[in-house]
This record gives sequence, C-alpha cells and structure tokens, in this order.
Amino acid sequence: MSKAKNIKLLSAGFLAGTIFCSGVVYAASSIKVDFLPLKYYFDGEQKTTSKPGFIYNGTVYVPLRFFSESLGKEVEWDQKTLSIYVGKKTALTKKVDEDGDGLNSQDEIEKYHTDPTLKDTDGDGIDDGIEIEMNLNPNNKDSDNNGIEDGEEIGVHELKLSNSSNVKGSFYIKNKYINHSVVLREDMQYLNDVKSLGAISNPITVEIRGPYEKFQLEFKGYSDAKVYQFDTINKTKELVPNQQYDSNGDKIVFEIENPLDKYTFFLVK
Repeated sequence: MSKAKNIKLLSAGFLAGTIFCSGVVYAASSIKVDFLPLKYYFDGEQKTTSKPGFIYNGTVYVPLRFFSESLGKEVEWDQKTLSIYVGKKTALTKKVDEDGDGLNSQDEIEKYHTDPTLKDTDGDGIDDGIEIEMNLNPNNKDSDNNGIEDGEEIGVHELKLSNSSNVKGSFYIKNKYINHSVVLREDMQYLNDVKSLGAISNPITVEIRGPYEKFQLEFKGYSDAKVYQFDTINKTKELVPNQQYDSNGDKIVFEIENPLDKYTFFLVK
C-alpha cells in the first residue's frame, strides 16, 4: 500500500475510532455502509479484530483502537473534551504555553476549551490569556452579545474634544466594565485660574470612571510649549513628567499610568 493510501486509511480510522474506541456514538443521521471482511497486516503479520471495517462514500473506515494498538500506540478517549489521544498526551503532560497567549496548553484544553496552538482562538483581535483576565469569552468574538466584537470594544479608545481639534486622548482599558467611561473636555471653570499661571491653552479636564491601565494625551499645534497639571484646590501648576515633543508632527505626547479620578492639564510657553 502506498504512503498516501496509508495516510488516508489512518485518517479514516479517526472517525471510526470515536465509535469503536469507547462505545460512545454520535449519529447526526442514518447512513448506509458496506461492511467488509477486511484483512489487516502490520509489517507482514496478520492481525484480526472483532470490530468490522466498512466503506462509506468510497472511503474505508477501520476501528481506531485496534489499528493504533497494532502499531504500538495507546489510545485514550476523553469524554469531557471530546478528544481522542493516540500515543503520548504531550499537551496535557507538559504545562507549556505553545502559542504564547499566556495560558498553558493543559488549561486551554481542559479548562477553557480554547485552541492551544492559536493565540486568539475566536479571532476577535485579543489573545486568549487577556480575554480570560478580563472575564471575556475567548471562544466568542462578542462576549456580551451586543453586536460589537470584543476587539472593537476593548483596546485603545481615542477621544477628541468637541470644541477643539488640537487635543486628543487615547485610553488603554485594563478591565471591561460597560458602565465605566472617560470624559475629555475643555473646562471653562478653571480658565481664569489657569490663564493667571501663564497658560496658552484652555484647561483640559480628564475624568476617569473605570480601572484604566494608562492613558495618553496629545496636544497638537503648539511649538516650544510644556504640559502642566493644574491643582484645582491650591491653584498651582506642576510640570507633567515624561512628555515628548514631536517636531515633525508638531505635537506633545505624554502618558500617565494607573490614573486617578480627575486631571486638569494646560500648556505654558
């Protein structure tokens, strides 16, 4: 028998094996098959089995347990995960992260029922490990069934001020809470206090209503300026650390990790 036919026969055996291996039968509909008195030879030695093979739609099906054990391979049926293991159960005996998604293969197969060879089982743009951490369903693109894929709801959210095109905020969500939000607006309440401190822009107030990992704020169109944080209680200013100026894009960018509830920023030359 050619190598190609051997592969075809082995593959066919997997389907029949789910029937002959454990006594568990999954039949979606009735089919007509032709049972044959097949003879099996392994390295020239004939072996027999009480489980008959059959032909269906031109393909030969054989009992998987008999076929595998005749080749010296153990067969195991896992009812919980509907899995058939031939030979060593590598993914279950080694707690390794094969696809680099932050979950070990054993947990992916037994606990989360995700694909241990794919970082993003449901293809929503978020790795399986991140979805588990965020209490999302890694097997469903739309965990909350609201018509929007998780990858579109979770990630980077960009906001622009309604009255200005020169300020943009990007917020990186750490956890998914539908009722939490971010408000980015020009705050006229602190305009006079900020102007007295030498501001060249209106104050920008950022209100954070949710557990965010960090946020990034961009001021566009201001040359040779610095971003300050305004203390609304003491009416003082403090230079925001780690701000970067991009002369090509004519913008100032800075990030704040683990933000608090509220900030007010403005620019000073």
